[in-house]
Amino acid sequence: MAKAAALTKVTLQDDTELVLRPLNITLFRKFQERWTSMIEDAGEGAAVLDQVDALIDLAVICVSRELGPERAADRDWLEDSLDFDTIYVILKECADVDLKPTNAVLTAMGQNGASSI
Repeated sequence: MAKAAALTKVTLQDDTELVLRPLNITLFRKFQERWTSMIEDAGEGAAVLDQVDALIDLAVICVSRELGPERAADRDWLEDSLDFDTIYVILKECADVDLKPTNAVLTAMGQNGASSI
């Protein structure tokens, strides 16, 4: 017998609260199709903004039940309401995909305030 997963709440930039749930099979299939497309595009040197669009698409697939069709289709609202940290949490909690950079990676890239001489 399956145990209920612990649910996580996130608050978007506009103070909308969403409850994050693991993807059901239907949404998992949509997620995998978009994920595969994103990976293929990245291999072909897709522009950074195309990759950002793909991350937003993946997050929307994950929370589409919570958002409803009208909000899920409102790209302006999505871009105003989402940030990268929230997208990373959504992908981790709903699809078990961890894209958040680790401190070690950020340190190596010099992006955490550490200076490299």
